[in-house]
Amino acid sequence: MKTIVYNFAFLLFFIVSMRLIPHPPNFTPVLATAILSPHIFSNKILPSVLLLTLAMFISDIFLGLHKFLIFTYIPLIIIVFLSNYINFSKTNIIIMTLLSPLIFFLVSNFGVWLLTDFYPKDLGGLFQSYLLAIPFLQNSFIGTIVYLLLYFILYNISIYMISKYNPKILEYKNSLKYINN
Repeated sequence: MKTIVYNFAFLLFFIVSMRLIPHPPNFTPVLATAILSPHIFSNKILPSVLLLTLAMFISDIFLGLHKFLIFTYIPLIIIVFLSNYINFSKTNIIIMTLLSPLIFFLVSNFGVWLLTDFYPKDLGGLFQSYLLAIPFLQNSFIGTIVYLLLYFILYNISIYMISKYNPKILEYKNSLKYINN
């Protein structure tokens, strides 16, 4: 239980701070965390959903609350559920890394099309909203990849450091931890 609380607190702080510091649009750890959080919390969905919605809401208080919140939060919950029900392997992580930005892109931009007057309310307007949002999709892909790699590197460094200074707790092997083959 203590580990869940520490992981939750660290990830909450990390997501909120990474959303608040200046960064390219959609280049945040949010999607990477949505992919990994069910596995960090031992396939428990509630802490993952709570973590992401709380982190998003806290940072949105500072960034500005808007009428698209439901279309921003729902894709994250969908990603958590999908990630929770996959076998945590290298192949599935790659699939989720590609699928997660697409899910977020499709749902969030559907919300922009639906709730604004920026685009005509027809199939052409929906297509236009997706077309004009492609730069954000690119940043989402890059951000998800970068933050997933960062999480894996930090995780392996921490495992190595713990095993080095307290080998009774963990034994480090020279292979990437946290992913099944």
